[in-house]
Amino acid sequence: MTIPQVPIQLMVETKEHRADLHISGDITKGVKFWGMTFKEESDVDYNDVADALADLPDDITEIGVHINSYGGEVAEGVAIYNALRSHSAKVTTICEGFACSVASVIFMAGDERIMRDSSLLMLHNASMPACGDANDHRKAADDLDVITELSKTAYLNHAKGDLTREKLTEIMDAETWVTPEQALEWGLATEVDKPADEDEPTQSARALVAQRLTQEPQARIVAQVNFTKEQVDEIAERCFERLSRIVQKDDEDEDEGEEPETNPDTDDGDDTDTDPDTDKDDDEKKQSASSARISQIFSKLAIGKNE
Repeated sequence: MTIPQVPIQLMVETKEHRADLHISGDITKGVKFWGMTFKEESDVDYNDVADALADLPDDITEIGVHINSYGGEVAEGVAIYNALRSHSAKVTTICEGFACSVASVIFMAGDERIMRDSSLLMLHNASMPACGDANDHRKAADDLDVITELSKTAYLNHAKGDLTREKLTEIMDAETWVTPEQALEWGLATEVDKPADEDEPTQSARALVAQRLTQEPQARIVAQVNFTKEQVDEIAERCFERLSRIVQKDDEDEDEGEEPETNPDTDDGDDTDTDPDTDKDDDEKKQSASSARISQIFSKLAIGKNE
């Protein structure tokens, strides 16, 4: 008998050709007691993930798996790992907080494995309760060694640097918390996601427009209209394009008012072909100059600041 529960907390979001799965609970089929199965709302098992993957549209080419879990049952975690690894789409796993125990194995299923700069992996050996005589306990210990090898295989598939099997055994024996930087060094992660430093100098005119839109007093208007981040970025992009056209037109007007420079020693009056590479370089210089001028305009206006 299974006690009915509200929908499992495996959030699935799809947008264009990408799907995002959010695993934010324990990896378990639930607890059985007197013939009944009790499962928390946030618990996730293999069937939940397999069903979610099967229900994805055929045109999905990328899957993001966001993980924040203390782990759970090895059988369910390893099955989820294999389901993600065998999917035809490119899989990116993202550690949003903790990916502990078998949740760190699921994290290893990603073609790309991203850790937030404030996140942790936790690696340790498999464990289970045992009862019986000495032979039963020895067999349980041997079984646990075999089960732990499943996790080691997932880690070692991506290991690099000094992360040998022997070192990994020491790490798991010690029940080790692994930082993003250490995970990157060992190959467990492929990227550490760090927020942009607001004080870091930038030459991005687009970013400057978006920044101004989210400062006071513009921020109050944005909040009242409930703009999403994507909408703010789109507004910034349109503002940038409009300003680019204005600056470009000003540049063209200035160019028309200037007399072309000629070299009397080399100008014999004959027309010469224009080098396409030179034209391309000129266009790139104009775009770069336009971007710089837009940044200067916004800096001088100091939009959002009360003078």
